[in-house]
Amino acid sequence: NGYGYSQFCDRYRRWRKQLDVTMRQEHRAGDKLFVDYAGQTVGVTDPDTGEVTDYQVFVATLGASNFTYVEIHESQKLRLWIGGHMRAFEYFGRRRTRRSRHVTKIPASLRSDWCAQSPGTSDRLPAD
Repeated sequence: NGYGYSQFCDRYRRWRKQLDVTMRQEHRAGDKLFVDYAGQTVGVTDPDTGEVTDYQVFVATLGASNFTYVEIHESQKLRLWIGGHMRAFEYFGRRRTRRSRHVTKIPASLRSDWCAQSPGTSDRLPAD
């Protein structure tokens, strides 16, 4: 009455190989902005000294269109993170967009105005 464990595992493995592994997400245009620092840094060479400095890559992408804004920061400090958001919103021509990122929760007194005023916006920003 049913499959044995090994038979089930064999059939499951064959079935799993047929699956398309992409994950489709639906987003309304302009509804969400996904932000994060890229995992890799970018080395920038000073033309006068030849010294190479690694910079963090800030990336903001609109969910529906994948329209992307990128800039480099000297670190991941909070002031740079918030500045990156502000310039990204300006670039996209929009002040209030829900943003999505899993980061450390900070007190409401430290949140910027656009975050506190935008309904549905995450109340999380990275810690310095």
